[in-house]
Amino acid sequence: MVMIYSFQVHVLIENGIAYTCVTYLTKKHYFPFVFLEAVRKKFLEVPSLRTRAVTASENEFDRDFYPIIAQVAVSTNSVVIYLYISPS
Repeated sequence: MVMIYSFQVHVLIENGIAYTCVTYLTKKHYFPFVFLEAVRKKFLEVPSLRTRAVTASENEFDRDFYPIIAQVAVSTNSVVIYLYISPS
């Protein structure tokens, strides 16, 4: 028997920016959106990130924003498998 894990994709889109996280399949949809809302707020607190988001390439924010994402994940007690911020 092969076990296949199911995942859910949670998306928050605002002002042309898509905030996305992938979690294991769960009925608790509230927690990923608490995480995404916290990431959105932190992202918008840094004006240079907001400006660069329009032309950003893949992984461009890793150095600048990854520590903030980790901090938000710990503070919201969320398990985040993958997060990708991109222009929508």
